[in-house]
Amino acid sequence: GATLFYGFRLALHLLARQLTVPDIAERIKAFDKTPRLKRLPLIPPLALFYACMTSPLLFALRTPPTKYLKVAQIGCGLAWAGAAIEAIADAQKFLQKRRDYAQ
Repeated sequence: GATLFYGFRLALHLLARQLTVPDIAERIKAFDKTPRLKRLPLIPPLALFYACMTSPLLFALRTPPTKYLKVAQIGCGLAWAGAAIEAIADAQKFLQKRRDYAQ
């Protein structure tokens, strides 16, 4: 559940930011014009990020629930806490950027 929530929250945040903060849309358009070779260095860190984010989920799916129940419960709690903290941080950043742009 937390992984799905994180994915939907991130997608909605990025969409809302792109549609409502003009500076972001301009930066994305400028980035799209860069050569593909210049974008290649972004791939390994993003791949590592997503591997680290989804590996606990894969571990939980492959392990019997009774074997590491306490570890799974702690991991689930940490995942939801992280998702909540990121949602709050993204909302604050989004509102601040809109305020900065309005001035």
